Amino acid sequence: MHKLKNNVLIIVSGTVVLVFVCTVLLERGISLASKSDEGKIYNVSNKVISEKPITSNLSDNHGSGNLKKIELNDKQKNNQQEVNSNIESDKPTKEYLEGYSLGEPVDLNEQEALYQSVKSEINIKKEDAKNIFAKEIYKIFGVNLDIPEKKLSLMGINSGYEWSFYTESEKDKKAYWCILNALTGQCNKFVRVDYNGLSKAEYGAIQSKRAATLDENQLNHYIKLTKDLIIEKNILNANIDSFKNIYLENSIYVGLRPVVVMAVQLDIKRKVEVMFYTDTDELYSIDIFDSWH
Repeated sequence: MHKLKNNVLIIVSGTVVLVFVCTVLLERGISLASKSDEGKIYNVSNKVISEKPITSNLSDNHGSGNLKKIELNDKQKNNQQEVNSNIESDKPTKEYLEGYSLGEPVDLNEQEALYQSVKSEINIKKEDAKNIFAKEIYKIFGVNLDIPEKKLSLMGINSGYEWSFYTESEKDKKAYWCILNALTGQCNKFVRVDYNGLSKAEYGAIQSKRAATLDENQLNHYIKLTKDLIIEKNILNANIDSFKNIYLENSIYVGLRPVVVMAVQLDIKRKVEVMFYTDTDELYSIDIFDSWH
């Protein structure tokens, strides 16, 4: 059947909710995203699309690396040869991406009730979360966003609670999503979705597989871009000596645009994933994980 990475992302923002379901990726299909208005979230039907040829994922490589002399190791070369043997998948069209039903809405009024019930247990209150989101989003993306309370939502996770913020800008067709730990205050996810050319932001977040390779010069370019970004944005206080390995994790389409997924292993046993739109090298997202694996 279909191989599916366990990665279900939920964006809750009071009056607007964005859900990324199956965000990395069905073997023959694409991920689906949905949002809602007026405090509701839509279930997403899990359609499998077979009209486009879809390649295999690039595998993870968790070996050590030397940033001063970056070379493709055997595993990366084998992965690239595997992708070369597959049929190149077509770029998704607007009609292709927008051919999905949002499904049935689910009431999210319980979010505020959750916050009130655990307010005494969390260190980061709603006002704190607003200030942290504003500061961190400016640091990463260089934009000043209004952070209204109605676009914040508290979510329960296995390790505690997280604050989520989501907003859209119709003017520049960008959607922003950020998550922070409600106990530590650390932001562990930053996403800026470009949905220009699409009717809704959720279509700009749909991920579909892409048969593409990077030559050694391109790979080195994105390794350097990733390393410079992490140091410049002070992600996990990293410096030039913090990096154990940087490698290509995947090559996909997000919405209408091509994206590379770069993975970073730091000496503090933390992993960071950085995604760039490859047509402009614009940052799409940063994900911070608790461990390498």
